[in-house]
Amino acid sequence: MEYSCIGLNNLPDEILLHILQNLNNIEILYSFHGINQRLNQIVHDRSFTTHLTFGKWSSNHFFDLFSSDIILNRFCLQILPSIHEKIQRLDLDSSSIEHVLGVANYPNLHTLGLYNIDEKSVECLTDKTLSNIFKKQIRTLFITIYNNDDDHKAMTLSMAKICDKIFHVFTDLTTFVLNESWYKTRVQLTFDNPFFPNIRCSTLLKLIINVVSFDDCLYLLDGRYDQLRTFHVDLFDISFPDEAINQVSFTKEIPCCQRIKYFTF
Repeated sequence: MEYSCIGLNNLPDEILLHILQNLNNIEILYSFHGINQRLNQIVHDRSFTTHLTFGKWSSNHFFDLFSSDIILNRFCLQILPSIHEKIQRLDLDSSSIEHVLGVANYPNLHTLGLYNIDEKSVECLTDKTLSNIFKKQIRTLFITIYNNDDDHKAMTLSMAKICDKIFHVFTDLTTFVLNESWYKTRVQLTFDNPFFPNIRCSTLLKLIINVVSFDDCLYLLDGRYDQLRTFHVDLFDISFPDEAINQVSFTKEIPCCQRIKYFTF
């Protein structure tokens, strides 16, 4: 690393920035933070600090980048506290949520990606300190849910509890994206069931979600998200299960749909 840094120090700032912009932000910060004042100034540029993704996607799964406590501790103790005011978006695996969010205030953070979360990991979001910081601050949230239960009823109840907590913690959400989640039984998300609570959000403008059927669409469009403007849904089953749904006119008979400008299946 010493010889590499000597070579990098000989390059003009513009060329060095161009080279680093083709690399992973997390690896850049981990490798060059604290080397010297000039490199610090460069790697603290907004190009490398605005959006930090502590993981990588592979085959629709999000894998944590913190392969060891050494990497996690270096970020939490040294790097994040020095750039916390510049961060606007964080993407985190469930195992690092509490560590990363609790290490500093992030006054400009407005977007979170929380992946592979379960009931246990989402509990840390209800911590009074974290909740007070992010309650009104987070506007956009991406999540995937991890569930290793073979019991469909238990899985559905778990998903309901997670979503319920999320909407209670993040009270000013305008965009919510529930990506394809990982289930041992590969069951798709369904909301039309007695286990799902009456979750409402009066600030939500955009909802992107994967569901099972049109029944779920009707459930989500019953007025609980009364400010919704964009609704994007991926359906697992495009058939109409009963005659009543066949007769529904989405734009005329469902009040919520009259306000939605972008409606895609």
